Amino acid sequence: MARRKKIDGRAHINEKGLIEVNDELIKADKIIVATGSSTFIPDGWADKLGNTLKTSDTIFELTDLPNSMAVVGAGAIGLELAQAFTRLGVEVTLFNRIKRVAGLKDDAINSKAIDCLTQELTMHLGSEINDLGILEGTDSTAFIDYELDSGQSDQWQGDCVLVATGRRNSIQQLGIENLGVELDEKNRPTDLNKKTGQIGDSNVYIVGDANAHIPLLHVASDEGHSAGNMIGDNKENAYIRPPAIPFSIVFCSPQIMNVGRSLPEIQQDPDLEYVIGSVSFDNQGRSRVMGVNCGLLHIYGCKKTDKILGASMVGPDAEYIGHILATAITNDLDIRSMLDTPFYHPTILEGLRTALRDVQHKMEISYQCQDTQEDNC
Repeated sequence: MARRKKIDGRAHINEKGLIEVNDELIKADKIIVATGSSTFIPDGWADKLGNTLKTSDTIFELTDLPNSMAVVGAGAIGLELAQAFTRLGVEVTLFNRIKRVAGLKDDAINSKAIDCLTQELTMHLGSEINDLGILEGTDSTAFIDYELDSGQSDQWQGDCVLVATGRRNSIQQLGIENLGVELDEKNRPTDLNKKTGQIGDSNVYIVGDANAHIPLLHVASDEGHSAGNMIGDNKENAYIRPPAIPFSIVFCSPQIMNVGRSLPEIQQDPDLEYVIGSVSFDNQGRSRVMGVNCGLLHIYGCKKTDKILGASMVGPDAEYIGHILATAITNDLDIRSMLDTPFYHPTILEGLRTALRDVQHKMEISYQCQDTQEDNC
């Protein structure tokens, strides 16, 4: 029976490959690194903003709601928290350097997402922050000097600034290089087995946010399970669900979902012929009845295989539609097979059927054009 011991302390791997923690030196035959990640704060911002700076790690320590808040970053965390605090009655202003939200790469979906979200949120997209800090003469009023892409300059003032500019792993300071692990310019381990977290042929496994591959909880859990079984020589149970199908959900309202290959990735592949099936949720029956009728779904279909390459969506029930499409991609279902499954009426998911039908219709038109060689198809 292997000896188990938990040690509290800050660990570091020395030049001899030994783990130093407190006053102990530990030699390990196999190592799993699962140190997670921490919030990224641009250089100098912490000193300038002082106690008015908040992150997703500290915002929940507030004992009372602020009157006003700036959120910097329109990724998943920024959008979700900006909308949540708006609904709690806080005056929120969201800033983002580019005119995109939630990392959307389909221009039409991004534009629709902005239209839907600005019905509730004040957003300054495409803005450049020139300076920020605590307003002179005060000890608790934050300010942000910013410039819009139009060239107009302005200043925001308020109670606190939530910095949602992403997360970074922190394995560089662990001395991981002393185990023969190489890191790239973004502190990501090279020679990483993306299914198990193993580094090359070594007995070092880096899993979860620490490897910066896909920093999502369910992926981290799978990687940890797989690495544990590999170290325990239970390789049969070390199988991990393949993360080869990118899948992301942003839990704002309306929700934002991406699954499979993105539109730019598809467009950059010269061997791919594709169509885009589309459905608007603005006039979709159940969505209208529920008053959540703002959204757009794009499904990217492959002409050669009749299968789904990917999809992007903003709209109601995007999390469920995303799971259905992820299952279809994982199991190689074609469009016809998808349309052969039942869609219950009246549900928001009927919108998925509409988009699938649009994919099928556009493929049929494409085939007719190929058969007749009509230039105006």
